[in-house]
Amino acid sequence: MGSRPSCSNRHISISGMGYHVLSETESGYGRTDLIILDPARHRCLIHKLKHAKKESFMAAALREAQSQLVKEKYESRLIYEGYETRLRYGMAFRDKSVMIEAV
Repeated sequence: MGSRPSCSNRHISISGMGYHVLSETESGYGRTDLIILDPARHRCLIHKLKHAKKESFMAAALREAQSQLVKEKYESRLIYEGYETRLRYGMAFRDKSVMIEAV
């Protein structure tokens, strides 16, 4: 049988793959929505998600997510922890529609 992901209060470790997934973790001046860490390669993905009440508000929600990624300095903790490659993505969603853009 394959190994199962282990979970503990907003932290998931995907055994065998080496990735760690953090949700609602304090970083910088706020809390990130989602961080995926690859400690072996010193790289990570930082995601900020925003829900749009109407599909016509999605572009504004995406800009807000991107702005918050920069203003709140979510990557500061990851710089300190030695993650050299840090990719930041803002995401806006409404029902089954999504907009994703790098910062």
